[in-house]
Amino acid sequence: MRPATASVVAVGVLGLLLWCCTTGEAPAPPPPSNAEASAPSAAVDSSPPAPTMDAAPFVLPPAAPYDSPTCHHGAMPAKCDDRWCTLPKGCFLMGTPETEKIRARYGEEQREVSFTHDLLISKHETTQAEWVAVGLPNPSRVEARPELISDCLEARCPVGNITWYDAWVFANAENDRAGLEHCAEPQECTGTPGAGLECKRIEQRVPDLYKCNGYRLPTRSEYEYAARGGTLTEFYSGPMTDRGEGREPHLEQIAWLTQNSGHRTHPVGQKLANHWGLYDMLGNSGEWVTEEGIGSPNPEGPLVDFRGVLNPTDDSALIRGGFANAPPWGLRAGGRSLAGIRNAWSPGQGVRLVRSLPNTTDAGAAPDAK
Repeated sequence: MRPATASVVAVGVLGLLLWCCTTGEAPAPPPPSNAEASAPSAAVDSSPPAPTMDAAPFVLPPAAPYDSPTCHHGAMPAKCDDRWCTLPKGCFLMGTPETEKIRARYGEEQREVSFTHDLLISKHETTQAEWVAVGLPNPSRVEARPELISDCLEARCPVGNITWYDAWVFANAENDRAGLEHCAEPQECTGTPGAGLECKRIEQRVPDLYKCNGYRLPTRSEYEYAARGGTLTEFYSGPMTDRGEGREPHLEQIAWLTQNSGHRTHPVGQKLANHWGLYDMLGNSGEWVTEEGIGSPNPEGPLVDFRGVLNPTDDSALIRGGFANAPPWGLRAGGRSLAGIRNAWSPGQGVRLVRSLPNTTDAGAAPDAK
């Protein structure tokens, strides 16, 4: 269990909203902070809510990837096994159109982004079983206050309550098991991973994260490429109606969010996968990515292997995908409004690992890159 010290509370304020809507309206409340944390007092009913009675099973709209003379999407669907999917390198349109409601002022400008390596990505959020399998303590927690988000506590539930640095420790533990290089290392740390770890900086061990052969956190462009799954709408289940504050029935078919989650995460893979074959890319657990908070527009495109260098000392990091207690607008595939402090933790805050696969022309590339 994490210590509830004054120093942790001071630096662990999750929900540092870097929200700058073009409309100027205030966003919905952020996810809970460490200051709201308390030990569980009772078990939570983890049974899923009653299914909605639709006239027919919901089917995802067909994929319609962006394509231009200079940008060609990778072939779909991805090749998947029980844990991993391989997304082919290609190009997509990152960001959101100016007409999209609840659009952030910075960081959602549309740009063509290309990737030079195939991407191995977890089929679902990192589970508690996968986390403890590398020898780390399970930090996931149930909140005593029902209005706050809680972690479900089953082996197939997403690991929660982790910091950005915890996520890097987990990635490197997976690298050690697989005999792969470390892409980055937390430095000047105190405490125990998953139970009070605090670090001052990150040291990148390779010049470019995209060229690293080891497991790591995804960049924000990789995350969006994976989350969109060949779509251009707000959600891979379809467009957002109105301002994304009420019910979105099609969204509830693919995601756990405030309208259907009971303010808790749920075991992975219960909702419909996107066209890649990836589960829970929107909703359920918020997912750390590599990049720090954004205070300026995206650079002019086209972009290649965008932002492959970590900021070593910035204290913020973006969280993608939205949370189980988020409203629909908080789950937009192109949204980048939420950032947390790197040393902050909260139930419902997890990670999904990726790995750049070597090209056949790369030095030392193995026949089976996986």
